[in-house]
Amino acid sequence: MSLFDAVKRFLGIQPPLVVHAPDAAFTVTEAARARLAELPPDQGVHIDTIEAERGRLPRAVEGESQGPPPPALDGLAITISDADLELLEGRSLHWQDGRWVIQVSLELRAQDTPNPDGRLYLASQLLATGRPLYFVAGGDDLPDLPALLLDRPGVRSVLLRDNTVAVEREPGTPWDAIDRGVDTALRTWLGACGRPLRGGTDSTGRDPIEDEIRAVLEEKVLPAVHRDGGTIELVGYSNGTVLVSLHGACRTCPSSTATLRGGVERTLREAFPGRIERVEAV
Repeated sequence: MSLFDAVKRFLGIQPPLVVHAPDAAFTVTEAARARLAELPPDQGVHIDTIEAERGRLPRAVEGESQGPPPPALDGLAITISDADLELLEGRSLHWQDGRWVIQVSLELRAQDTPNPDGRLYLASQLLATGRPLYFVAGGDDLPDLPALLLDRPGVRSVLLRDNTVAVEREPGTPWDAIDRGVDTALRTWLGACGRPLRGGTDSTGRDPIEDEIRAVLEEKVLPAVHRDGGTIELVGYSNGTVLVSLHGACRTCPSSTATLRGGVERTLREAFPGRIERVEAV
């Protein structure tokens, strides 16, 4: 990091975070191309992935050529199956310190939330698509990414949305330890060919007003809630009362009641005069 970059970070001045496309083509760095050019005509690099405890680990082995490269890597002495090439989207082949490396970039930024026991992490890689995904410690059959995150000491729950992960900690757990744990978990997941989780879409409500309520929440409430590391999901509507569930940093935030009454309830009452009177968390 340059002195100028260090000063900018100290002052809290950071450029916008660039989120990399997970389906970007597999690439070969200049250092790797230079090494490939040094190989004898009958030599090359074979790339594949092997099954690991969580995901698949990529490997690159230099040796006797095993055939022509795929069209995407035409002209390079590289062999790789179509299936592995798809798994390695967004990654690159690199030659570093005398060895072959499959690398993937990750920048991670942490920011505090109104909940002293909640923190939001912004990553330069897409982590989930669709609806936010919420997981708690002790859950069964967890996908690889939340399992790695919840395995970190002091992590009670995680909320995955787009390129962010909101962590709820056990009170008293130092944030610096969790910061390191989240960074390690994300790098381990990405290094094992981790792909973004799919959160699905909202189902149609039983009462037509539920779809209208959900639309108002998404437009006027959720953007601010998401910035604070939480999410609010509509559970249902009955006789003027809206039922919601709070996840992520919102779940144990001291100001969640004020958010519910002064933010969510007020917004919905204004949007649906005479039809909505209360909002309750379940």
